[in-house]
Amino acid sequence: MRHVACVTFALLLAACSEREETYYESINYAADGSNGTTASIVENPHGIQHAYVTPAYLQASVPDPFAAGDTFTYSHVIRLEMARDAIRPHFERARDTCLNDARLSCTLVSSTVDVGSGRQYRESYARLTVLVPHEQIDAHRESLLQPLDGFGAAELRSRSTNAGNVAKQSDDVERKLTQLVAYRDRLNTLSSRTDLRVDELIKLATELSSTQSGIEQATAQKQGIDDRVARDHVAITFIERPGFFDILRPALLAWRGGFQTFGESTGAAVSFVIAIVPWLPILALTFVILRRLWRTMRRKPQAPTMS
Repeated sequence: MRHVACVTFALLLAACSEREETYYESINYAADGSNGTTASIVENPHGIQHAYVTPAYLQASVPDPFAAGDTFTYSHVIRLEMARDAIRPHFERARDTCLNDARLSCTLVSSTVDVGSGRQYRESYARLTVLVPHEQIDAHRESLLQPLDGFGAAELRSRSTNAGNVAKQSDDVERKLTQLVAYRDRLNTLSSRTDLRVDELIKLATELSSTQSGIEQATAQKQGIDDRVARDHVAITFIERPGFFDILRPALLAWRGGFQTFGESTGAAVSFVIAIVPWLPILALTFVILRRLWRTMRRKPQAPTMS
């Protein structure tokens, strides 16, 4: 039995050490918004173990292998692993850097943090969503990996990058905006004539108003596309590094919630009893009536006597 326990312990330690050395990176390019080339590598400190579709541009953090003239938007997903006590400090530093560092030109979109104080607490994590200029992605990622006094450096567990081609969408919006502006100019030229009737002036004013609304919508769409191209969407997740005793966490959570579960079950039973009490007289009366009917139906008619 002792040998079995030792072998099991050794296997667990080997699995933990192997997990700490593994790093995953995935880069996806969608040229038409639907199908793209996906490149993935799995590596450890000793070198690359497995590689799938690894072109030369995979070595760059934010590669751009597409033809000139195309317009792309980028989104990144980064997972950082660290000790539980380090999640909140690293999260707050990343948030404050985004808000206060003018060199990054970062915009905070959303932030969430959920960190417990004991092992009986569920898994701790934090999430941060920011917009970063495309040329500042490397600097932003490096700022996340910088060591923090008293808590060390975060470990880059995984990183993925998705690129979507919006060249056609951008050209369509630009063409639509140009046509609307030209149409508005022609309407303004017509409205400046002095020989127009009242009904024609009303129609021109209505058409000008509709055209101006279309121009404003197209301008907003163009600004939105330009902003998506200029700034990358970055989602950062700070996760807890699991320890050896974390395998007992489900049992601790179940024990912690046992009293609440018992109270909820007891409350449900009491509610059921309270709800059924008013129905007991009705059920009893129904039972008596059905019983008498049954006895009446079972009685056999007496045979007539012969005189």
